[in-house]
Amino acid sequence: EVCDGLERHFKHHYHYNTYYIHGGTNRTKREQMITQFQNPETEPSVFILSLKAGGVGITLTKANHVFHFDRWWNPAVEDQATDRAFRIGQTKNVFVHKFVALGTLEEKID
Repeated sequence: EVCDGLERHFKHHYHYNTYYIHGGTNRTKREQMITQFQNPETEPSVFILSLKAGGVGITLTKANHVFHFDRWWNPAVEDQATDRAFRIGQTKNVFVHKFVALGTLEEKID
């Protein structure tokens, strides 16, 4: 649900070119979105991945910011998702942002 809301927000409020892969995205659509995003001619875009979908064989070397929303609190799973941008061929610095609500159990876990 968080990813659906993020996609709507970026598309409608900022008019960003937005891609979204979740567990139900079929392989053809998934590969098409990755190819379009990675194309040097494609304008800067937002690529939203659920942690489950983002952990499997995706290379996004055009990405330079990774944001973790709705965290799983499993460092290995989050690192695997972050590694989609840290791949061979990456030429940019990649910044990782993890969102934590202050004053919550979430903050104590972090």
